[in-house]
Amino acid sequence: MSKNPNWTNDEHILALDLYFSSEGRLLEPSDKKVIELSHLLNSLPIHSDELRTENFRNPDGVSMKLGNFRRLDPNFEGVGLPHGAKGEITI
Repeated sequence: MSKNPNWTNDEHILALDLYFSSEGRLLEPSDKKVIELSHLLNSLPIHSDELRTENFRNPDGVSMKLGNFRRLDPNFEGVGLPHGAKGEITI
């Protein structure tokens, strides 16, 4: 089973911008802003089509990425998602 390429710094920055603009609220995959970011990420020529799986940067993945940021947010009093990527920490 193939997996999607790791998120780039630019992709992380776009997701982090959405996280901050939503004031740390967890946005569902059905949220208009999550869907818009998913479409934007899919339109960028950062990763070749050969590396993308069917679920490449889909709304579920974008929403999960926002949840990953919550675990790093000192202003969030909850836990956030327990796993994430190195790129979420280094941006």
